[in-house]
Amino acid sequence: MVQKAKPIIKNKFWIVEEDGKKVATIQASPMGVVLVQGTKREIFPSFKILSSKYNIRVSSNADPVEPNTADVYSVYDYPCDSFPHNPIYDLKLRLPLFTKETSSKSFHCAGYYLVNIDDKWESVFCPKKIMLTRHTFFGPYNSSAELDNKLSQLTVNCN
Repeated sequence: MVQKAKPIIKNKFWIVEEDGKKVATIQASPMGVVLVQGTKREIFPSFKILSSKYNIRVSSNADPVEPNTADVYSVYDYPCDSFPHNPIYDLKLRLPLFTKETSSKSFHCAGYYLVNIDDKWESVFCPKKIMLTRHTFFGPYNSSAELDNKLSQLTVNCN
C-alpha cells in the first residue's frame, strides 16, 4: 500500500498518512531524513531511499505552510518549540532531548513539564535539561491539557 507524505514545511517536515490517518513523520536532518514511527526512528541518507523502502509518495495536493504553532516540531512524539537538532533520548532521566542549533551543546527537553521551583509548581514548555536536573519535575507530557490534569491532581493531594 502506498503511503502519502504531506509536506508541512517545504523540504523539512512531512506527515506520513495511510488511509487518512497519521502513521509517521519525516524530518530533514543534517544526515539526510529521519522517519519517526512511534518510538522507532530510522535515518536515511536521502528521501528517495526512504520512499523506495516504505513506498511513500509525496502528496502533491497539499501546499507546504510555514508553522504557526509550536507543536509542528517533535522529538520522539513530544512537541518542541523549534526545529530539533541532535535529537536523543536520555534513558537515565527518561527525557526526549534536542538542541536548537546543530553545533549547540545546550540540550532542551521536548514536551510540557511541571517543575517545582521554590516550592511552587510551574508549567514549562521545552525547558533546558539543566533545569530538570536541578529541580523536582513531572513530565514529559504531550499537551498542556495533560499537564493541567497532573497539576490539578497535585493541588487536590496537597489540600
